[in-house]
Formats: sequence, C-alpha cells, structure tokens
Amino acid sequence: MTDVDQLEDVVYGYKDGMGLVMDVFTPRDPRVDAGVIVAVSGGWSTDLARRRNLLNDPEEWGILPRCLLDAGYVVFAVAHSTQPRYTIEELRPDLPRAVRFIRHNAGRFHIDPGRLGIVGGS
Repeated sequence: MTDVDQLEDVVYGYKDGMGLVMDVFTPRDPRVDAGVIVAVSGGWSTDLARRRNLLNDPEEWGILPRCLLDAGYVVFAVAHSTQPRYTIEELRPDLPRAVRFIRHNAGRFHIDPGRLGIVGGS
C-alpha cells in the first residue's frame, strides 16, 4: 500500500456563505500526473465521516480509492451541498465548480489539468 498525504477541508467554493470542501489524498510516490474525483455522495447527501473514511472503510468504498492511490493518482474526495437544505437541482453546480477549482490549482496538486477523471456511486 502506498503512503498517502491527506489535506482536509480544502475549500473549493462557497454557497450561501457555506464552504464547499474536499479532502485531497496524494500518494507520497506519485507515478502519474493525473487525478480522480470521488464524489462523496449517496442519496444526494454527504457527510464528514464518509469523506474522512475514504481509505479506511472498504465496506463503504471498496478498494477503488486505495487502488487509484497505489497506481499513483491524486484522489479528490469532493463533498457537495446536500439535501434537505438544497434540492438536487441546486446542488448540481457543485461538482463542476470542484472540477474548475482543481484544474485552476493543478500545479498545487501536481497534476495535469487535462487529466482528471471522476467516479461515484449511490
């Protein structure tokens, strides 16, 4: 298993005065200059524990995040605004906002802004 650095609560935007956040998992030995967004969502809601346990809860997340990190990808665990405060239509712009933020800050995360994937489940 790859050693990983974790940046917690990286703010990628604001909505109604609330910070939209992600955790960034970077392998200490990155072998590719690409990243993968993991949409931390289920039933259109998200919570801190699910984002923090991305690597430590195989029942919840399976082996995918760890496999991505072991392959050298930077993993972005992106949380979006949630129900019941926001409707599904109101939270839709959050992930594109995260993509723009990550691309704009690609140098900070040591990735190529054109090499970004996304995965999620529900």
